[in-house]
Amino acid sequence: MDPGGQTNNIIDSLLPLAVSVKDIHPDPQNARVHNDRNLATIKKSLETYQQVKPVVANRRTGTILAGNGVYLVAKSLGWSEVAVVWVDFDDDYAKGYSLCDNKAGDLSEWDNPLLRDALEALDTGAFDLEATGFQRHEIEMLMTQVHEDGETPKNKCPSCGYEW
Repeated sequence: MDPGGQTNNIIDSLLPLAVSVKDIHPDPQNARVHNDRNLATIKKSLETYQQVKPVVANRRTGTILAGNGVYLVAKSLGWSEVAVVWVDFDDDYAKGYSLCDNKAGDLSEWDNPLLRDALEALDTGAFDLEATGFQRHEIEMLMTQVHEDGETPKNKCPSCGYEW
């Protein structure tokens, strides 16, 4: 999708949800740390795709429950608005939701053969593979480790049993 013609760095369908960045704030108790690589990936995503999913904030406090990294990057890019979905949660629900939202992504796994195929399909030179969030060395490693038969070689730690 060509982001040309988008206004306010937010896709058109989310524009009705736009609020001033002054109306919300990061969660000072956010247990999720946004390191430099994470923020750089979010920045590349926002620059490439615009904001395509809203931040979730608590109407009671203006605190961001999901999307703290998006907010931080948007502000650093000079955005005056972000799209926000408001919820009306008490403190326990707000904290529980925030933790669950962050943990849920950690629990998913990649289907490495399908991931390899998707990255190979994008690797035409016409698409910036950095806009996938994967670094070049990760893509190269995936391409060499996933066999044509779809099997990923398994290595096992003799001490703890961890497989990779």
